[in-house]
Amino acid sequence: MVRRYRDLSASLNPILQVLLDGRASISEPVWWETDGWLSYRDLRGRRTRTRIQWSALAGHSVRHGPRGYWADWAAHRSGQRALVEHTSINPVHPMHLGALRSTLIGGTLARLLRSSGADVTVHYFVNDLGRQVVLLDWILARTNLSVVPSHLRFDVVAGVLYSLVNMILGERGKDIDRLTEAHSWIASAVPQQVRDRSDLQRRLSMAKGPSAGFVSDMVQLVVDDMAAVGAGVDVFERESDLPDPLDTLLFEILAAEDAVSVNGTWCLRRDGGLVPVGRSNGSSLYFLRDLANCQRRDARITHMYHVIGDDQALLQRTLRDLLARRGVVSEHVSFGAITSAGKRFSSRQNRLITVAEILGEEGDRLQEISFEMALRRPDRAIDVAKLAGWPYQRVRRAHQVARDGVGVRRTAAAMSDPRARVLAISLARGIGATHTALHKRSPHPLARYLLELSEAYSRAAAADVVMPWARDWYLDTYDRFSVLIGISGNGSESSASRITRAA
Repeated sequence: MVRRYRDLSASLNPILQVLLDGRASISEPVWWETDGWLSYRDLRGRRTRTRIQWSALAGHSVRHGPRGYWADWAAHRSGQRALVEHTSINPVHPMHLGALRSTLIGGTLARLLRSSGADVTVHYFVNDLGRQVVLLDWILARTNLSVVPSHLRFDVVAGVLYSLVNMILGERGKDIDRLTEAHSWIASAVPQQVRDRSDLQRRLSMAKGPSAGFVSDMVQLVVDDMAAVGAGVDVFERESDLPDPLDTLLFEILAAEDAVSVNGTWCLRRDGGLVPVGRSNGSSLYFLRDLANCQRRDARITHMYHVIGDDQALLQRTLRDLLARRGVVSEHVSFGAITSAGKRFSSRQNRLITVAEILGEEGDRLQEISFEMALRRPDRAIDVAKLAGWPYQRVRRAHQVARDGVGVRRTAAAMSDPRARVLAISLARGIGATHTALHKRSPHPLARYLLELSEAYSRAAAADVVMPWARDWYLDTYDRFSVLIGISGNGSESSASRITRAA
């Protein structure tokens, strides 16, 4: 069966430039066809086809190698200064698979931008002032941590306690019994006499924010888990570093925007609903703090990317519009929900599958999950219970075959075999897949390309028609793309060793 692959990288792909020899419009897509044709629009806009010159493709690949192939791509975004904010989970629970999707998409986007020559900084906005931090701070102060099993990570314990304090506040006795049955240490660590709901309510009513010393430890554990999928953080920003109060910014927004007060909370009226920004006493809500944080960032940044779930679309559209009026370009990179067996993850219910749990399993389960998440379009929901792991294992087997040199044939006659030609086409499409991934702000074109390339390599190796240059090129491409996707297992490329306050 003939397959066709769309490629928009004619201006950056030297192999395409050699094969098309100036006959194609570089602003239009080129289609690779596995029966040996290229389809494109010529300089007059007419649809046309030309046969792939296999000797020219192989000759250019041998002479210039991967380094020459990627040279123009490496300068594609030169001169741009980009900021990518992703993950930024609340410091009250461990990193879980629901948050992992933000890390995978944001980490890939940052690496794609860097690979194309952009100057990129990755930011993490630490929410150390919110109600959830007050709740965890209150319960931690009443917990006897000495009786908690020593093998448990602090963030795992904190996540259980955060669920418990929400259940205490909501008087959810059956949920507390269920949680205690799952974590027997709760009964002795947090005895009944310290679970004073009235005292908790008094603490929540206080205007004073938390001075929670646990936040840095919680965030550092998230950063450690992020490193397992190659993601790093360059700058940590804290809500507590923002000027307090933010009433000047609040009143400025209320004067300029369509606003309404609902039960003592000021909201912006937007298409799609209301966006809470602050309370009538002048205290700020998360959206206002997010806006204030964005406004204080480096003015030399040309583009900000916020990688966050599509359930935040209304807030992110509002943020984009308000920043645009202040001359700042912001983009919401959204993604669909992550569930397990049809249920969404919940920190309040302690319904989580943590990255630490997955790392504790034998084999490459985190890489399997990460690669399969990357294969899905960001707008699609993912049920992790249905991730089987075979795509990653198929890629790994092809990589091992290439490393072992199986199926390599040192004769030019190999290029006459259809399987060798499909492999050559697949190798030549690398820049096209990378260009599409950056354009779509998504890892799925990269993951799909790597899977298709690996399948093409396996078929060619089984037929003993892999040329030596094709093997070397495949190994280079595998390394390059596994790093971009975050499945290389080599840790993060740029992560602070310990979290610090933003300068």
